[in-house]
Amino acid sequence: IIDPDTKLVFESMVDEVSETADLSVEEIANEINQRIEVETSQNFFMPAKIADSVLKKYLPIRSGKNLIVRRALIAFWALKLPEKLKYHDLPESILSRYKITFIRIAKYLKENFQEEYNANNDLFCKDIRLVLGKSVASGVHVIDIDSEVPLKSFIKSFFLTKNINHLSWMIKYGKGTWLRIHYDSRFSEDFNEKGWDGTYLRSADYLRLHPNVLGLAGTTWFYDPAIKRISPNLGYVQSKQIEHGAIRLKHGSARVDIKNALANSKTRRRLYAEKKYIPTSYSLLW
Repeated sequence: IIDPDTKLVFESMVDEVSETADLSVEEIANEINQRIEVETSQNFFMPAKIADSVLKKYLPIRSGKNLIVRRALIAFWALKLPEKLKYHDLPESILSRYKITFIRIAKYLKENFQEEYNANNDLFCKDIRLVLGKSVASGVHVIDIDSEVPLKSFIKSFFLTKNINHLSWMIKYGKGTWLRIHYDSRFSEDFNEKGWDGTYLRSADYLRLHPNVLGLAGTTWFYDPAIKRISPNLGYVQSKQIEHGAIRLKHGSARVDIKNALANSKTRRRLYAEKKYIPTSYSLLW
C-alpha cells in the first residue's frame, strides 16, 4: 500500500530526526500510542491532542524541530501501517486507495514544511488517525471506522426541529459504532458526485464485512436542506443519501460552519449578508 518512492520519502523523514533533533521517533511514538490506547473517547481530535501534549515535553510547540518530529511521526506510523492493516479485515476497494493517499501525504509534508501541523490543523488530525489505523483511505474522504453519534445530538436536534422521530432514532441509533466521513482537501479534484459515490461504495464494502457497524455518518454544513436551493451544484452531496433512507440531525450554526460555507461562494456570502441564509450544520446517518 506504499510505493517504493513514497517509502523512501517517509524513511528519510524518520532519519532526519536523529540528525537534527537528537530524539528517538520510536520512543515518542510509543509514548503517544500508550496514551491513546487507554483513552476511551472516540473524539475525532483526540489522537492529535494527545500528540500535542506529549510533544510539548520534548520541544517548543512552534519550533522547527517540533515540526520535523511531527512529520517524522506520521512517516514512522505510515511505514508500520501495512502490517497493522492485515488485522483490520478491509475490502480491496479501500486497500487500493492507500497508495495514492500516501503519495499525497508525502507530497504535502515535503512541500508545506512551514505550515502549522498540529491539533489545530485539520490535515494533521486526519493524518494521525489514518496512520494509526483509526481511519481508512477513501479518496476524497478519510473514513473513521470507530465513530459514534452522541445521544446529545439526537436530543439537540429534537429541540431544534420538534420532530418526535428524533427520540425514536436515539433509541435505535444512539448506541453503537458508526463509520464517519471527513473531506480531505488534498483530493479536491474528486469533490464531485463520482468521488462521493466512490466513498459510499467503499463504505458499503466495509459494512458487509463488519455487520456490527450501524452505518455511515457525516456532519457538515453541506447537509443543510437549504443548500439544495442555494447551491444546487452541491445537491448531490445529500440527495442520494436522503433518497435512500438517511436521517438528518440538526446541530445549529457555529462560527466554523459560517466560515466554511462562505469561503468559496459569492452567492452564499451575499445571502448571508442579506440575512437570507445562515450556514447550519447537520448530520446525515445512513
